[in-house]
Amino acid sequence: MNAVKHAALLGLLLAGPLAAQQAPAQPELLLQTVRLFRGDKQTLVKAFVEVPYRLLRVGTDQKLHYRMSVTVKDTAGQVLMDQGWSQVATPVEEVASAAGLEILEFAVGPGRYTLGVRVTDSVSGTVHGDSTTLVGFADPPVASDLVVSRSVRSAKPEDSLPKSGEWRHGNLVIAATPYLRLPVEKPELYYVLEAYSGKADTATITAQVSNDSGKVLIQGRPRRLAVEGGGSVLTGGMNLAGLPQGTYRLTLAIQLGGRETTREAAFAVRNLEVPVALAAGNGTNPDEAYFGGMTEAQLDSAQAPLMYIAQSGELNSYKGLSLQAKQRWMTQFWNKRDRNPNDGVNQVREDFYALVGAADQQYREAGRTRVQGWRTDRGRIFLRFGKPDEVWRRPEEGRTPALEVWRYTSGKARWFIFGDRSRLGTYLLVYSNEVTEPGKPDWSELLGYYGIQAVEDYLGVNLGLRDRTPR
Repeated sequence: MNAVKHAALLGLLLAGPLAAQQAPAQPELLLQTVRLFRGDKQTLVKAFVEVPYRLLRVGTDQKLHYRMSVTVKDTAGQVLMDQGWSQVATPVEEVASAAGLEILEFAVGPGRYTLGVRVTDSVSGTVHGDSTTLVGFADPPVASDLVVSRSVRSAKPEDSLPKSGEWRHGNLVIAATPYLRLPVEKPELYYVLEAYSGKADTATITAQVSNDSGKVLIQGRPRRLAVEGGGSVLTGGMNLAGLPQGTYRLTLAIQLGGRETTREAAFAVRNLEVPVALAAGNGTNPDEAYFGGMTEAQLDSAQAPLMYIAQSGELNSYKGLSLQAKQRWMTQFWNKRDRNPNDGVNQVREDFYALVGAADQQYREAGRTRVQGWRTDRGRIFLRFGKPDEVWRRPEEGRTPALEVWRYTSGKARWFIFGDRSRLGTYLLVYSNEVTEPGKPDWSELLGYYGIQAVEDYLGVNLGLRDRTPR
């Protein structure tokens, strides 16, 4: 069983399992799980762990150092997962509730399990722990566990890598926390859950908010939402303006396919010290904050596209580094490219990863679905030179494949000719006037006489093959 973990600075964020949550009363750690049903009787578990910085001592380097340990055991006591990793954080002295957030992901089969987490302060040696019991689904339930959050939005191209304090669920980006705290000035709550059905159907969801004594304070109207065969992600939102400070419970009554169930999540409305204690807001280097919370797999994914913009030999030192060393390497790589290091954001980095996300969406091609869009020829040119100023397309004609020509008219005039050699929508670069992207030696055979003629007419250039015999 493998786990994926992610760290971030936290202030207010997500939460909620199938069982009713209790409002936390200043525990050492906050732990919450969300279960999502998957095929073959598998349950995907997302776990959120809040590590209050007040539990940790500041080291001689003015940083917080701790080790996170995670175990999963079945009812027989057999250890199914035992992992650990170290984290470094920047203390936020002006925010007493500042905390780190660890996001875990693992899968279990049907049965009952115990998830245990421990945080060991590297300076004092003090250990803080928490545990929870969870049950893996044996069959598809009506709905997954309930997630509540202060922010749920549609993913954008730049969201290919989750930002600090967020997690990606399908096409949604969700602010994460084990216990939702909403500001009394703007108590807007959003919820997310999956609904499961063997065929296309309609779910009816009714929401209500109650206080600690069970009194219903807000009763929502029934909402009818379409559910696809197999299941769908359902979302909603509530403006809770007027609720005083206190602890509350959101209950969703769900009807689907002749079955009914409820899902609950606790949350609080209170005056907050700050909206969110994100690193960028307390003077931390923006690149350090961006990469400091990433897992090794996420760092490797972020590093891979750099092959298109790195200087010769610049990437050689990355392979084989430890997690912390990779975080420092990525931070230093982008620090050098930050055109305005004093504005609290590295726009060059943000623009680059926005291009990576756009390339993944636009250039993932038929026949190569397992290849990320930025790894295709069009994706590579897109990352190196940006969005083309003009795009010209010619459908397949005879022996000439479908063609796509990109033209850049700003700055140095460049053009690139792509051809669908496989006839499956897999466009390869066949020729260009960019010396670093020459294309294929047999480009003229691929385009053929009429293809070359059409490209020449569009570009207004002579490719030197006008005297070829038509074929």
